[in-house]
Amino acid sequence: MIISKNEFLYTHIFYGLLELKTDFDAPTIFYFSEEDFAIILDRIEHYGCGIYGIETYINNEYCDTEVFETNGGKPCDPAWYRGAFESFRNYRSGLEYSATYHVPEELLEKRSQ
Repeated sequence: MIISKNEFLYTHIFYGLLELKTDFDAPTIFYFSEEDFAIILDRIEHYGCGIYGIETYINNEYCDTEVFETNGGKPCDPAWYRGAFESFRNYRSGLEYSATYHVPEELLEKRSQ
């Protein structure tokens, strides 16, 4: 049996972190502090997952977005998402982070066994 991408994210990536859920977005989009998002990036890299895009917010207001296509990388390349994260951190502290994630099919199959 194959588990869902969201189930994998909840179980292996987001566990133990404080989700800064707001009422202005879809229930499957999660927001995290800078500190927790750094942990997410470590876990994403550990599992060989990827990130398609990162959005930043402050006080529930949109700030900026970075996507892998405009950074010359691939979703699973840590250089692109870590570079984008560092740029955001250097730009402004106190941002909240949201992302769209790539989870390889083989991870979903392995985790369901």
